[in-house]
Amino acid sequence: MSITASSMKLIPKTPLVILLLLLQACSGDKAADDKGKSSPKQVSTSVAALRDTQIIETLPGTIEARRSARIHNQQAGVIDQILAFQGDKVKQGALLARLDDKLLSAQRDKAMATLEQGKLDLKRAEALAANKLISDDALAQARTRVAVAQADARLAQAQFDYSRITAPFNGVISERLIDEGDVVANQTPLFTLLDTQSLKAIVSVPENLLVQLAVNNTASITIDSARLKDIPGRITRVSPALNELTRQGEIEIEISPVPAGMLPGQICQVNLQGRQTATLMVDFDAIRHDTGGAFVYVLQADKVQRVGVQTGVQHEGHIEIVHGIQAGDVVVTKGFTGLHDGKAVTLANQ
Repeated sequence: MSITASSMKLIPKTPLVILLLLLQACSGDKAADDKGKSSPKQVSTSVAALRDTQIIETLPGTIEARRSARIHNQQAGVIDQILAFQGDKVKQGALLARLDDKLLSAQRDKAMATLEQGKLDLKRAEALAANKLISDDALAQARTRVAVAQADARLAQAQFDYSRITAPFNGVISERLIDEGDVVANQTPLFTLLDTQSLKAIVSVPENLLVQLAVNNTASITIDSARLKDIPGRITRVSPALNELTRQGEIEIEISPVPAGMLPGQICQVNLQGRQTATLMVDFDAIRHDTGGAFVYVLQADKVQRVGVQTGVQHEGHIEIVHGIQAGDVVVTKGFTGLHDGKAVTLANQ
């Protein structure tokens, strides 16, 4: 194949022409971009306003007995008889267990006999004193012996009574920790008694709701396993501090009357309502995020200003603004593409 002189002249010119065309195209694109930057951006807006809001949450909780007791013995000895077992319902004062009382009974009988003898001696001493046959000192000693015998008798009776282990209130035995024949030292745990007619729900509550709750606020409780729904309750305690790890605080809810089927240890769902408050809210779509945190674009005349905000709770398509803007500020809700601080805008609804 042969190359003519005319074709050789065209070869070096072709790249030059292409380069010029590319430069022209880039120049046109830049001009278009510049034109786009200077033209106002079309956006939609809404107004930040105070709204009546109320936090309503359903949180998990646990049913517990409001009153429970670990029952101990106050007298050492051998367990002679057990009369209550796990799951038994008992009345206040019911006998739960008995220690071997042979020695205690003998000590009580001896103390009572000594007391009776002391009373007889005192009676004779008083008769003799009336006739001036004994001294006042001898009469005083007889009276002292009776007082000491009375104290010894009360002590012996108390020790005998402590050999009987009784229920301090109506409830259900949840634990039996002893068997007949066990030798127990003083203050050994014997039973655990729960008052199942005095129950409470324990709930961990996030801080934004906790600060809106107070003692005597109402709540409703549901226990799916027992098919119990909307059981009324009353808040009796609100934790004054938060858990440092979870940022939650506990509340206690009293349940009265206790419905059949509700037991300590059950899992429940608790519906809680915070108080109604006037809260500064904006449309949720207005909130933007970047590495600096949450922010909104606030309309200032025909331009927008980027304003950092601290947000709070969400409610029906709106979100609380804790800090950053004020009621009446107009914020952008749509048209964020290409939007930046100081950008000129027009409203889409104009």
